[in-house]
Amino acid sequence: MAGSDDGLGSDARFSSPWGVALIGTGLLYVADTGNHTIRKLVVTASFGDVTTLAGTAGTPGSADGPGTLALFRFPSGMTSDGNTLFLCDTGNHTIRNVTQSGTVTTLAGLAENPGFADETGTAARFNNPAGIGTLGGGSSQFFVADTENHTIRQVTLGGDVTTVAGNPPRAGSADGVGTSSRFSGPAGVAVIGDNVLVADTGNHTIRRITSSETVTTLAGAAGVEGSADGTGSGALFRFPGGIAALGADLYVTDSGNNTVRKVTNGGIVTTIAGSPGATGSADGTGDAARFNNPQGIVALDGDLYVADTGNHTVRKVTTGGVVTTLAGTAGTPGSSNGIGVSARFSSPLGIAVLGGSLYVADTGNNTIRKVLIPSGATSTFAGTAGQPGFTDGSGASARFSSPDGISGVGSTLYVADRGNHALRRISTLATVTTFVGDPGAATTRNGDPDIALLNAPTGITGVEGTIYFTDVNENVVRKILY
Repeated sequence: MAGSDDGLGSDARFSSPWGVALIGTGLLYVADTGNHTIRKLVVTASFGDVTTLAGTAGTPGSADGPGTLALFRFPSGMTSDGNTLFLCDTGNHTIRNVTQSGTVTTLAGLAENPGFADETGTAARFNNPAGIGTLGGGSSQFFVADTENHTIRQVTLGGDVTTVAGNPPRAGSADGVGTSSRFSGPAGVAVIGDNVLVADTGNHTIRRITSSETVTTLAGAAGVEGSADGTGSGALFRFPGGIAALGADLYVTDSGNNTVRKVTNGGIVTTIAGSPGATGSADGTGDAARFNNPQGIVALDGDLYVADTGNHTVRKVTTGGVVTTLAGTAGTPGSSNGIGVSARFSSPLGIAVLGGSLYVADTGNNTIRKVLIPSGATSTFAGTAGQPGFTDGSGASARFSSPDGISGVGSTLYVADRGNHALRRISTLATVTTFVGDPGAATTRNGDPDIALLNAPTGITGVEGTIYFTDVNENVVRKILY
């Protein structure tokens, strides 16, 4: 029976108690999570005498002080150095300490300010920390399971916080060099010369990465969504998804606006097809055309081809903005092979070119499809519709899980197999092998292919010898040399 009553044995009540810590041989302390309190339990041979040490039952908050003047928000993991309690105040994203008399102070983190920062005291940031432990023997260091940052943090008695294991998803919008830059849910990638261009979806911007790993914002304003043609930060996007290079220019599926945009090397943005905020499937020219959450985009022989995800179709777009449907029927998902409108797709996301044909990551079907130009004749190249999994093999025997980005490099297709946290390779004979990644380990770890790990790879592109891709859950852009 849940409750908050103090008392002896079965007369006491708790609400979803989580962490416990022992001081001496007879004092047990409990993080009474649902009550937002710390309870003290004097253990005897036959019963426990329960009292509330700190916090007020049913009153979440964050306040330092003695006894009931202190406030917690869903305290969880707890440990002790033999004298003082140290606990994860999970809902406040902080580490607190509690004396045996019930006086509470905040050791590290800032209440109601989740994030990630290795700093001291209130300058440090955690995100839903839940577990805490010590090396024992009067150690002055504690280790925290920083749950939503996917890391293990070390905290000293002075409040110094460092990361000892794991790689947090550090979202942001900062320009900079290498790891000092920040992205937010980056999706599509493309290469022009020595530069990598990125559709930074969550920031509503287009970013450029030079060969020296310097990141700048080419177009759009971070954190400002909209639809406006213009130059640099004067242009606005809404969740740009796919990106493709055609000559010196970029073409972007502005997914949230249901449009296709052009971005020059100087950051000048124009809309070539679709009407912002107008959803549909109409063929036509310029703003008379309609899309429904377009995602992947690729260039071939001076034209553009788009995976129109919400319409379950593949569309052709000329640089003059003339839009036609190449394969699939809008509003009719499925997995059928066929020519043009008789073919069926299910939420296709990625699209690539290899050997003059289109290859589509048919995400909802967990397959890779081949589409001939100009007929639109569609066949299943690898995988089997309706059978997700993780299996290398030939053609229909291979298995994928929500394949997303796809790119043709040399004579090989590379697939961002997002649900499997892996990159897959497909030969021209439809033989599928795993390039890197492990479906059972979703994190970012650099290294040789046999030890590297990925976390929801999404966009992918490359040139001979180098593959670039985005790990969307980790907010990073990565490369593989081969």
